[in-house]
Amino acid sequence: MTANAIARASAALLFCLAALVSGQARAQNYDGAGLLRFGVFGQVGNTDLDIERPIEARGSASDTSFGGGVTFGYDYLFQNGLILGIEADIGIDSADAERGQRELSTNFMAGIRGRVGGYVSPALMLYGTAGVAFLGVDYDGLVSPATGVRFSDSDTLVGWTIGAGAEWDWHGIVFFGEYLFASYDTFSSNETVDLIDGEVIETTTFRNEFDVDQHLFRFGVKFIIGHDHRPAETYGPFK
Repeated sequence: MTANAIARASAALLFCLAALVSGQARAQNYDGAGLLRFGVFGQVGNTDLDIERPIEARGSASDTSFGGGVTFGYDYLFQNGLILGIEADIGIDSADAERGQRELSTNFMAGIRGRVGGYVSPALMLYGTAGVAFLGVDYDGLVSPATGVRFSDSDTLVGWTIGAGAEWDWHGIVFFGEYLFASYDTFSSNETVDLIDGEVIETTTFRNEFDVDQHLFRFGVKFIIGHDHRPAETYGPFK
């Protein structure tokens, strides 16, 4: 199964689990300062690729892409309006950056982040967020002159992410927008290419090292599970 298929299956599973929990929570008429949330989002992202090796391909490339995914989290609201929470998300990403006949594409992204924020009005909450990020990448390298086969590799990069956002609560339906910056571990790969020198085939190995960063802008909607009132009006400073 490809990484893209795994990402799609994981997103579908997360959405189904969130819907199941939502139904159970509403049936129990949950009411409290701790609130579960699930939602969906669209995303505009810019992926920056910085090639360190091989020397002949050294430089930068970037690509702007569109994607989306699902999110699931838990927030706790204190009496003073402070929010502490944790959030997980997974989605599809399709950036495609190329330089020096070498191409790096992304297929899925995921993250687990903590967040802290506060209500500035009964409906508007501002927050900051940070945590760990994951990015699925596929690499296509040089075409071997001897075999005509293009070298390929794949990996899941791990990194960190930080950002900020805003949420507007409308009777349990939360509209949100956020910006995230993510920086990942270096993608490295030993690329083997067969060269023809006269009648002799020689095998040459290149060392690839790419640094990958992302700027992500997300817009979406979340649903508060088991509660259909503005939490700041019920538990926070605006009650």
